[in-house]
Amino acid sequence: MPVSNPPKPRLVFHVGITGHRPPQLPDEAMPRVEVASKRIFTQIASSLNEVAGITQDQFSGETRLIRVISSLAEGADRVTAQSAMEIKAEIQCPLPFHRDEYEEDFNAMDSRADYRTLLDQASAVMELNGDRKDAEGAYLEAGRVMLEQSDILIAIWDGKPARGRGGTGEIVAEALAAGKLVLQIVTDQPGKIRVLGRPDSVQWDEAVREEFRRLILCEGEAAKSLNRYLSERESRINWGWLFTLFRNVVCQGRFSGGSLANVDYIARTRAQWAEDWQKHSQLPQQVEEQITRGFLEHYAWADHLAVGYAGLFRSACVLRYVLITAAIWFTAYGFYASSMNWIGFAGQVTLLSAVCALILVENKWQWHRRSLEYRLLAEQFRLQAFLYPLGRGVCGSGNGVRVKQCPAWIAAYIRSVVRQAGLVSTVINPRYVKEFRSHLVEAEIKPQINYQKSVAEWQDRLQRRLQHTAMFFFVLGVLAFGGRTLAYRMWPNTATGRHESSIVEPAYAKRLILLVKVGSIVFPALGVMFAGLRSQGEFKRLSVRAATTSRIYERTQANMAACIEGWEDSVRATSRLAEEMLGEVTDWRVVIEGKGLSLPI
Repeated sequence: MPVSNPPKPRLVFHVGITGHRPPQLPDEAMPRVEVASKRIFTQIASSLNEVAGITQDQFSGETRLIRVISSLAEGADRVTAQSAMEIKAEIQCPLPFHRDEYEEDFNAMDSRADYRTLLDQASAVMELNGDRKDAEGAYLEAGRVMLEQSDILIAIWDGKPARGRGGTGEIVAEALAAGKLVLQIVTDQPGKIRVLGRPDSVQWDEAVREEFRRLILCEGEAAKSLNRYLSERESRINWGWLFTLFRNVVCQGRFSGGSLANVDYIARTRAQWAEDWQKHSQLPQQVEEQITRGFLEHYAWADHLAVGYAGLFRSACVLRYVLITAAIWFTAYGFYASSMNWIGFAGQVTLLSAVCALILVENKWQWHRRSLEYRLLAEQFRLQAFLYPLGRGVCGSGNGVRVKQCPAWIAAYIRSVVRQAGLVSTVINPRYVKEFRSHLVEAEIKPQINYQKSVAEWQDRLQRRLQHTAMFFFVLGVLAFGGRTLAYRMWPNTATGRHESSIVEPAYAKRLILLVKVGSIVFPALGVMFAGLRSQGEFKRLSVRAATTSRIYERTQANMAACIEGWEDSVRATSRLAEEMLGEVTDWRVVIEGKGLSLPI
C-alpha cells in the first residue's frame, strides 16, 4: 500500500561509550561504574519517555529505542553496555580491527567469551581495517565513528590528559569540541557523575533532559514546519507543466510541457537507485539494502515535494507576468478603442484581481519557501546515503556533514532519520574502500557533473533568449511610438478625432493608429515581462554557478582518483565532498530565497 504522507522516523537515541580498560580502571571501581551507569541510563530512559509524550505526532508508532554505541573493550565499555541492556537498549559496535583480530586484545578466556556474547547480541557491527602497526590510530578511528553515531557520550574517565592517540582523553576532547554532552563517571569517587565542559553547579540529570529537548524537540515555528511537512500529500498533478512549456518554447521552440500527471515517485526513485547499484556499485548487498531501507523513501518524498512546489512556484511566476501583460493590453485597448471601454475595464479588473489572488495564495501556502526547504532536505538525505557506508553522518565529531545552516526542523528530522538508520554493518578492507570509491565517483560525482553542466546549459540558453526577446519587444515599442508620432503628423484629424481641415484621410488610418497606440504600450509591457522573468529566475547567475560547480566536481573527481589510497583518505575526501555539495545547495538557496512572489512594483 503506497505511503500517503512522508514517513515518520522511529524515535531512537544513541549513547556513546568511552572509558578506561584494566588495569587503568581497577576491579574495585567496577561496581561504582555499574551503579553510576545504571543511574544514567535510567535518566536517559525517563527523558526519552518524557520527550516522546510531547513529540508523538512527529515520530512513528514504533517502540522508542535507546542504542549504545560501544567498541566492547574490556572494563568500562562492557560494564556500561551490560547496564544498558538491562533497560532493553540495543548495542551497535564499531570495532577498531576485524572482529577476530580485535579479540586478540583480550587475554582471558572469559573476557573473550563475554566479547563474543555481546557481539552476537549487537544489531550492527562495523569492522574497521585497523593496522596493528598503528594500533592507537585504529582505536582513534573507532572512537570517531562512535562519536559520529552518538547523541551524548558517557566517559568513564579519571580526568587526566590523554596518554596517547585514541585514548579516552582524546575522545572526550573531540566530543566537547563537537558540542556533545559528555557525562563523566568519575572513577575514583563513588557515584560521582559530572557534566564536562560546564560549571560544577550544573546537575547532570537536568543536563540530560535539556539535551533531549535540544536534539529531539521541535517547538514554535520549527514544530509547525515539521508537522506541515509530515502532513504533505502526494500530488497527482504536475503543476510545473506551464513553466516546462514556457522553457521548452523559449529554449527549443518546442510546444510541449510534458505530462500533466505525476508518476509514482517512490517506484521511480527505487528503480533509479536499483539501476545505479547495478551499474556503478560493487558494495556488499547488505550495505545497499541498509542504505535503501534507511533513506530511499525519505529522499523520494522530499525530492518529489521539492520538485512539485518548485514547478508550482515557477508556473505561478510565469502566469503572473502573463496576466499583468494581458491586463495592460486590455487597459490600452479599452482606452483607445472608445467603443470597447467596458471590455477593457472588465478585462483589466479581472486580470489584476487574478494576479492579486495568485500572490495571496502563494504567500499563504508558501510554495517558494517549501520548495527551497524540501530541496535542502532531499539533498541532505542524498548526502547521508553516500556517507552511510563510512559510518559517518550528520551529527558527527568533525568529519560528518553539519546541519547548522539548515532550518531547525530539518536538522531535527535529519537527525531522527540518521539515528533510525543506525550504524552500517559491514567489514572494511581494501576491496571495500576501492568499491566505495568507485561507487562514489560513478554514482554521485559523475552524475552531478553531468547534471550541473545540463543546468548551466539550459539556464544560460534561457536567460539569453529572454534577454533577446525582451530587447526585441522594447525595440518594437520604440518603433510603435515612432509610428504613432508619424501617424499624428500624417493623419492629424483621425489621430486627434477633430476635423480642423478639409483633407480627406484614408479609411484604414483609424485602425492603423489604434494599433500603433496600443503597440506603443503593449510591446514595452511584453519586454518588461520577459526581462522580469529573466530577473526573477536569476538564470544567468545560476548558470554561472552551475558551470563553476561542475568544474569543482571535476577537480574533486581527479583528486580522488589520484590521492585516495586508504580508509582515512576516503573518509576525509568524502566528508569534504559532502560539505561542498551541501554548501552549493545552501548558496543556491541564498541566491533565490528572496525571489518570492509579489507584485512587480
